[in-house]
Amino acid sequence: MSIDKFLNIDKKEKDRLWELFLYEKVLDDNEQMLLDDLRYYEERIRRIGSADTPVEVSLLKNYMEHIKNTRALLFSLQNNRKETLKPQLENHSTNSSSES
Repeated sequence: MSIDKFLNIDKKEKDRLWELFLYEKVLDDNEQMLLDDLRYYEERIRRIGSADTPVEVSLLKNYMEHIKNTRALLFSLQNNRKETLKPQLENHSTNSSSES
């Protein structure tokens, strides 16, 4: 789509595009938070090294569980992006080109 055509779309389409951009921003922000959490727990595990005490063993188990859950959330988020956002963008592209 050329820039001129993009700028000349009606308000309904602009609102729809804005909604998609906001949705993408929310996904990006959530993904970044999860990646930051993942790095934090991985770093904590590295710092503990070998677990010598029951407390360290417990912490390692908890951190590993957090990593497992965070990875599952990231995977879910990325799948959501693929399944929801991509078809919406393709839909918008198809609708806009059919109006030309």
